[in-house]
Parts: sequence; structure tokens; C-alpha cells
Amino acid sequence: MNSHVSFIEQVALSGSPPPPAPDLELHQVSAGPESVTRSYRFDRTFFRRLYALSKPYWVRKGSVGSWLTLIFLLGSVVAYSVCGAWITALSKDQTNALVNRDPATFWRLLAIVAALTGTRYVISTVQTIVDNCLDLHWHQWLGQYFLGRYFNRRAYYKITVDRTVDNADQRMQEELSPFCTMMSSIPRLGLGTLVDAIVQLSLMLSISRELFWTVSLFVVIKFVLMVFIYTPVIEQNYRVVDRSEEHT
Repeated sequence: MNSHVSFIEQVALSGSPPPPAPDLELHQVSAGPESVTRSYRFDRTFFRRLYALSKPYWVRKGSVGSWLTLIFLLGSVVAYSVCGAWITALSKDQTNALVNRDPATFWRLLAIVAALTGTRYVISTVQTIVDNCLDLHWHQWLGQYFLGRYFNRRAYYKITVDRTVDNADQRMQEELSPFCTMMSSIPRLGLGTLVDAIVQLSLMLSISRELFWTVSLFVVIKFVLMVFIYTPVIEQNYRVVDRSEEHT
């Protein structure tokens, strides 16, 4: 049975130089067969491939708008987390106001919490819209990028003869969108998780050092176990996709 690789890997890791943006001159496709190293782990090869696929979009001519969009998204993440931390701090004051039977302070704090909650909702909605716009633009650009390489010097004939990819056009349609969605959301989700963790751990540290170190140790152990458990799933998912493509 022939060995198949992802169409994305075939384009990104071929022996010829990486292709330019669609508005630039295309590189020639090498005549010899291409070989791709398989990797099913979160290793150096995995991150090198992510970098090779992500870099062209962010260094292309006219990428300033994309960078400004990303900076806006990261700033909104920080604002969202700060509002959440403020709500947590005000909840303590609300409880104290109830215990002290101070209705004026309680209602004032409740109004502030309601305003912050509404602000978080607006920020979340704007984040979703802007993130989807960035995802869609990246997907459109990367689709043109791959099509330019695919039709460069009849590369589609070479791919068919080498049998390195089955249904290359279908692979582009199915693989580019999840890749762009994942990569455009990683900075936002990563920064949001980091800021939330810092805020929550700071609150725990103010309450008890033992609680702080216990939760920190739990988070580290949970992360290591998740990576260890889900790493074999990468190869399993690849095999499922590979077998399904052989029968289409």
C-alpha cells in the first residue's frame, strides 16, 4: 500500500524553497520525488511545520492589517480577563456589604458588577467577530497560496505520479480551514488562559501559600498527563483520515 502524507505537509516541507505570496513570482517545482518525515508527537518537527505554514501569511506584503487585528484581539483578551478579576474582587465586597447590612454599598457594587458583566459580553462578541474575520482572511489567502503552488509548472501532475497525496484538491478544502482556525485562536486562547491563571493564582496566594502551591502543582501535573494521554490520538486520527481518503 502506498504511503500518503498530508497535502499541507507536501507543500510546506518539499525540497524546493517555500512558495511566495500569490502576488509574487512562483518558485519552480523540483523534478525529483519528495520525501516527508512523519511525526505524531509535539516535537521539534511539529513546531517547525507550524512555523513553516504560518510564516508566509504574517510576513507577506500588506500584513500590517493582520498584525493590527491580532494585537487588537490580544488587547481585548487582557481587558476581558481584567474585568473578570475586578468582578471577583467586588464579589468579596458585596458579601461584606450583605454581612454588614449595608444596602447602599451592596446596590452600588451590584451595578458595577452588572456593568462589568455587560462589558465582558460585548468584548466576547467583538472577539468572536474579529477572530472570525481574521480566520476567514487567512483561509482565503492560504488557499490562493496553495493553489498557486499546486498549479505551478504542472505540480499537480507530479503529485499524482508520485502518489504522495490522494485527492490533493480535497485535502486543501478540508485541511486549510481547520489549520487557520486553530492557529488564529491559539494566541488569544493562550494569552487568556495565562492571564486568568495569573489572576486566580494571585488570589489563592493572598489566601494561603499551601493552596497556591497545591493548585499550581495540580495544573502542571494535569498538563503533562493530557499531553501524554492525547499524543497517541494524533496518530490514530491521522490513520482514520488516511484510510477514509483511500476509499473516496
